[in-house]
Amino acid sequence: MSVHASTSIRSRRRNPYGQLCFLFQHWQDAKCFLHALGERFGQFELALHPAKTRLIEFGRFAEVDRRARGLGRPETFDFLGFTHYCRTTRRGRFGLGRKTTAKRMRRTLKRIAEVLRRRRYHDLHEVARWLGRVVNGWLNYYAVSTSARFLRSFTYVLKRI
Repeated sequence: MSVHASTSIRSRRRNPYGQLCFLFQHWQDAKCFLHALGERFGQFELALHPAKTRLIEFGRFAEVDRRARGLGRPETFDFLGFTHYCRTTRRGRFGLGRKTTAKRMRRTLKRIAEVLRRRRYHDLHEVARWLGRVVNGWLNYYAVSTSARFLRSFTYVLKRI
């Protein structure tokens, strides 16, 4: 069971840490917490964004429970640049899968292509050094155990730019 919430904070500067994720074993606990969280935020004149706040069934028993009710696979959610999903390990156990959010990958590749177009006539070694730092930083953040296939996709597209 998971509560995925993004806060709607009205401030002058953008808050990049406006996402919260809470996990509960029981549905009723999650509903009570979400209600209490909304009231608590209200005391500070903050609000949960209704389009971004949701209760989802997620975890070890989610797939079995949803299948018993005739529903599809468990929902996914985006958090900190990753799409989190339920997966099954090679041994048949529950596993948390994470892949880079498609929107982030497209945006990063678009920005890299844009900068490479501007630096087309710069010194090749300088451009290669810059690109190496950018790609290395991106891979250091997004390289998690279940995202290898998506990282290969990123590098494949990057080579074609």
